[in-house]
Amino acid sequence: MKKLAVALLLALAVSASDACMTFVVGKKLSATGRVIVGHNEDDWPPFETHHGMLMARDWPEGTFLPATAGCNPRIPQAAHTYACYWGEVKFPYGDGNADTFLNENGVLVLSNSGGNSTERMDDPSLLTKGGVKFNLRRSVGERAKSARDGVRILCELVEKYGYAPSARIYTVADRDEAWLVQVVHGRHYVAVRCPDDEVTVMPNLYTVYGLDAWPAEDVLASPGLLENAKRKGFWDGVSKFNFAKAYQGSYDYGDDHAFEHPNNTGRFRQALRLLTGAEWPEDRPFPFSVKPSKPVFGVEDLRALLTAHNGPLADGQHVLETWSICSSTTIESEICVFAEDPRDNEMQVALGRGCEKPYYKFRPFREGLPDEIDESVSAVKRLATHVRAMPPEEQWGKRTEVLDIPYLERDEAAAADEYRRKMCKLDIAYPNGVTNYATVVWFHGGGLTRGNKYFPRLDARRIGVITANYRLMGENGITNAAPALTDAAAAVAWAIRHIAEFGGDPKKVFVSGMSGGGYLSMMVGMDPQWLAKHGLKLSDLAGIAPDSGQATTHFAVKKFRGDQRQGTMPVIDEWAPLWHCSRDVPPIVCITGQPGYEWPGRAEENELLIGTLKSLGHKKAWYVRLPYATHGWAAACGEPYIELFALGKYPEEK
Repeated sequence: MKKLAVALLLALAVSASDACMTFVVGKKLSATGRVIVGHNEDDWPPFETHHGMLMARDWPEGTFLPATAGCNPRIPQAAHTYACYWGEVKFPYGDGNADTFLNENGVLVLSNSGGNSTERMDDPSLLTKGGVKFNLRRSVGERAKSARDGVRILCELVEKYGYAPSARIYTVADRDEAWLVQVVHGRHYVAVRCPDDEVTVMPNLYTVYGLDAWPAEDVLASPGLLENAKRKGFWDGVSKFNFAKAYQGSYDYGDDHAFEHPNNTGRFRQALRLLTGAEWPEDRPFPFSVKPSKPVFGVEDLRALLTAHNGPLADGQHVLETWSICSSTTIESEICVFAEDPRDNEMQVALGRGCEKPYYKFRPFREGLPDEIDESVSAVKRLATHVRAMPPEEQWGKRTEVLDIPYLERDEAAAADEYRRKMCKLDIAYPNGVTNYATVVWFHGGGLTRGNKYFPRLDARRIGVITANYRLMGENGITNAAPALTDAAAAVAWAIRHIAEFGGDPKKVFVSGMSGGGYLSMMVGMDPQWLAKHGLKLSDLAGIAPDSGQATTHFAVKKFRGDQRQGTMPVIDEWAPLWHCSRDVPPIVCITGQPGYEWPGRAEENELLIGTLKSLGHKKAWYVRLPYATHGWAAACGEPYIELFALGKYPEEK
């Protein structure tokens, strides 16, 4: 089979939705005498970037802004909107939280993820008809006359409709001042003005602590901010109020808060070291902004920050043990150099990492955009459809989907209770006009106790994708993993026996899944007893591709049998994939995030499993560690590897 080097996949597979970085240089420190803003945008594929101009426009009464799926579709458009430069990041599934707007009045708006807030995402009372997302930045770009006016617009929209995602930090700037608006899911926020004589650092976390650190005219908080925190237990109501401590939620699936996680702290410390020339003390809280060692800070200094690496590059790759400002996931780097006349404001944009790509310099309101990046002719149409998910045929090409197919064979279905018949259904997506394709059977995660089937982002123009539900522990009196494994094996058996009816090759059936689903895929593909119930052998599988699956006995199994020790304490018995290592295991690639970012122990135990297989003489076992990926990120990051594995392209190890 063909090989594909891991290095070539890193650009596809490493996710960094929480890895953007923004710097604001105050006007009294700036070499230009005006504010300068620099930003690295980090995201995961698949995405498209576009750049263009949106002309000023008058809108008829009754016009509403197109909204992200699930968000409020009835936000009125302003009667007049200003001309804007628009740097778009478009995701196929429809999103709008990575774009930059600079308008004709000289108002810039961009943002960073804030990880998670402490507000509950399942409380509909926090939002009005789904809340607002992309239309926050669009409204600032199209309507704001100044940075302070943009902050007002943004905050009023949050108060009125509620903010849909969990946490975000918006930078709103003009030539004279810049603000960070730190927004919480729902209707709460705090907005503060960046100091004129310092560099403000924003690495994806709330950085506002006490509200009394700014003059009253330079801080704006949502009504009831403190009362809400006290009522919900985010703050004790006695100690000094700390916005970041009260409203910053835990990071991804782990227990770390965003201001404790190495994704953020590594970049924060790197930035502070570069700015001040000294290591930031471990016991000192991170600052909102800092006075750099240089008395004057210019555009070249800012560019040096945006292209900085937190250590030497290995073989030219942006794969570092510590998260870096310029990283493997930086898809674009931009600097806004404000001028006295807004028409002379300059954008500097690198289409990729700034250390590798040239920065295009242009004044969008004087001479427009460089030909190499100018897509103004399609900007109006793209803005109208920006927040819509692409139709499946545009995302993946033409494919057919068949939903809720019962996968139990006749005798098994006749003996099943109502709960099992309800759960044992699958969905299939397969390419049109293609035969003998490979198929991935995918199991969802959720700790074996929750979750529902969904299609992973695998390209069903080239492979078949089956996603199956299974019985859950804790439901219907189930106290062990046997029902889930029995169901998973039945779904795989259905695929092997029926995929030819849809044009697929029964000899090319792979089993995969995320987290708990990855555990199921390993157990079904490594312990022969589960497929044997259907007259099948392990060799009937083409391969196994668990994504962040548990290689030791699953923590839910331990919990339900009364093991009171810490969940990460490993047990290896017959319920552990490691117990079933042998040369008979089909080709296998185990994918995890990076230690320190992943679920504790998950990367190490997967690496042990692959090492054990190799020690037994297994010739087709690979381990892929996704740099910087957390447990949650591994879901999106690992999918390109799974797809390539199903297409016969094995990872190449160094």
